[in-house]
Amino acid sequence: MIVIFISFFFVFIPTMIFPITHKVLRNKKVYFLILISTILFAFFSLFVLEDNPYNKFEKGNKLVALSPLTFVILYRFGNSISQYLYKRPIYFSSGTYNIFHDNESNQSTWLELLIQMILFFIPFIWILIGEKLFE
Repeated sequence: MIVIFISFFFVFIPTMIFPITHKVLRNKKVYFLILISTILFAFFSLFVLEDNPYNKFEKGNKLVALSPLTFVILYRFGNSISQYLYKRPIYFSSGTYNIFHDNESNQSTWLELLIQMILFFIPFIWILIGEKLFE
């Protein structure tokens, strides 16, 4: 259950509630540090934590540990697309309703919003894959 909480926290907060935090990933040193930590988190969650054969819920949701790693990799891919098309880093939309709304959010395009939604739904995709895989 803690894996699900950490994964949703890592993915949900930067994409929807506080999208300004994704700016930290633009720094290469910080990006690689986060990449290494998400690889270690996924390895620890998938292989080190003991499997409880009686708990089907935990077994099916074990793949959610891959969502932070997938988020970091796809973020870099989306940032590359934005660099290529717009000659600037990716901007996440926070909507005018959000108190953390900034100037970058006003300049966000539909493609960047699509990338943001894909990044947001990563944990749900891993839950679906885990449920189908461990039925």
